Amino acid sequence: MMKPKAHIHRFYLNFVFLGGIIFGTIFSVFSKNTSFRSIVWLILATILFLFSWIFARKFCLILALIAGILLSLWRGSVYNFENLKIAQNIKKDVTVRAAVLEDPDLKEDGSLKIRAKVIEISNEQFNEKAFISLKTNQEIRRSDEILVKGKISEGFGDFAISIHRGRLIKISPKSDFIRDMRDSFAEGVRKFIPSPEVDLGLGYLLGQKNSLPEEISKALTITALTHIVVASGYNLTVLVMAAQRVFNKISRKIALFVAILLVLGFVFVVGFTPSMIRAGIVAIFGLILWYFGRKTQAYFLLTFVAAITLIFEPSNLLNLGWQLSFASFFGVLILSPLLQKIFFEKPEKLNSALKLFFETFSAQIATLPLIIFTFGAVSVISIFANMLVLPFVPSAMLTTFLTGIFAIFSPIAHFFGFIAELILKYSIFIIGEFSKIKGAQLEISFGFSEMLICYFCLILVVILINFKLRKDKILGILNES
Repeated sequence: MMKPKAHIHRFYLNFVFLGGIIFGTIFSVFSKNTSFRSIVWLILATILFLFSWIFARKFCLILALIAGILLSLWRGSVYNFENLKIAQNIKKDVTVRAAVLEDPDLKEDGSLKIRAKVIEISNEQFNEKAFISLKTNQEIRRSDEILVKGKISEGFGDFAISIHRGRLIKISPKSDFIRDMRDSFAEGVRKFIPSPEVDLGLGYLLGQKNSLPEEISKALTITALTHIVVASGYNLTVLVMAAQRVFNKISRKIALFVAILLVLGFVFVVGFTPSMIRAGIVAIFGLILWYFGRKTQAYFLLTFVAAITLIFEPSNLLNLGWQLSFASFFGVLILSPLLQKIFFEKPEKLNSALKLFFETFSAQIATLPLIIFTFGAVSVISIFANMLVLPFVPSAMLTTFLTGIFAIFSPIAHFFGFIAELILKYSIFIIGEFSKIKGAQLEISFGFSEMLICYFCLILVVILINFKLRKDKILGILNES
């Protein structure tokens, strides 16, 4: 009598499917292929995935992988076609109407650097990202529509096109309730905390780095602490953990609800940047697993979030913020726990300072090849600066937040503002002093192939450590028996 074929767990089907999406996106974006634009490929991918999910046999792993690849090839072909279409305007002097995606950056030379979504070029509709630089005395805010005339150049990163030294023709202010509420809150905070402390505090809390003095911005770059003023997963983690601690005492459901509201609110306030979207998805996914008492599988979580963000926006693959965010994510969630297990028998009993050290060190190692390849420099004192500054970020965020909340009650706002100012003064002192150390930043450069070799070696090390730990665990069980 023949044995019935064993089913496989659908977790593996999902994992392989998501891996196929990532692989297909990488191939599609770099090959610039447009031959899979037909909706037929999307339908075929859907049928294959559903078939593999229903039957869940071992051969279905191949079907799930093919389904993921076909889905990403279809999405990538649509993205590539739109990019090629807008690229036909390169070297042309045209008028562009675009919506501002993030707060513009004001540079030392007085120019504004604007990240925008193209709406129209010479009466032709588009939906791609553009980088625009221009000089103007007029205020441009997030969500505003601008009309710019200039010569279109090739894009870079996730920007399809760029316009340098454009001429601003018109600004059409657009309502953005979240933006206006954020700016109103920031103004309230500024009444009780002086500059530059308030600028750093708002950078922590809201990701508003544009008002930071140039001296502090440079010091943050030298000490590799820019991530604390670019709203990211770290800032979001601080908020989520605070909500969990406070509201979990009342009810697990209330803690989940409040934490998710905080995540969504924070993402809306800061803006839908690739790194912020990644952080938001990770936070919500992690909260749901926490609520149901499930342990987070780091490898699956990393693959899941990467696949979701890439299928919705393939250009994220070329976004430096997205790349650094995932490299850091890999370091904190995968490399750090492995190193802790190598050096300590009971890593779960480590104190918060040691855990912070391992997480910071792992994030630095994971992002190092990409940073050197992109910037040609590396901070040699970053881990020490991070260790001295990061523990005080939650307190600075909380007191800055309470200062804004109680802005209408001056005595209370003055109290929290004073505490926030002291903490932020300390942070600025540490950042400034470390940035002055001679040789704090070394100039190193290597090419794309060297970067790939570094990441290949890093992944190989992770695999070998995993293998060693599993082997030691098996030997330990055998010795006990």
